[in-house]
Amino acid sequence: MTYNMLCSPMLTNEQIKFCDAYLTAIPEKLENMNKEDFKNFVCEKFGISPEQLAMSLSNFRLFYNDITCIHCGIRYEIEQPLAFHKLPKNPHNWTCKSCKTFLKRSFDFNLLMDWYPKNDQADDSFSR
Repeated sequence: MTYNMLCSPMLTNEQIKFCDAYLTAIPEKLENMNKEDFKNFVCEKFGISPEQLAMSLSNFRLFYNDITCIHCGIRYEIEQPLAFHKLPKNPHNWTCKSCKTFLKRSFDFNLLMDWYPKNDQADDSFSR
């Protein structure tokens, strides 16, 4: 999986480095670690607390390049960067919140017709 990150300009280069270390693929020798152990490993490596890692990660916006909405093509944004390694249940058939809302919206034909001019008003506009 590849991702793009957008980070706050308030973050230091050091904060960006340890966030990137947390977000990159786990090396083979650490493959059997659970998420909590891996988080602790990154914190120890950089001499930071889990709270500092979480606070720094909260200043990132992360988008998976490989998961896009099947309707509009927007990339999947990871809402909680600490849950970076958690994927949506069906990544190949994912629908974004905006499209879900749009698809659930009911259609009101009368409301649509209110936007169009009445026939006699439409004829007047062409006669000028």
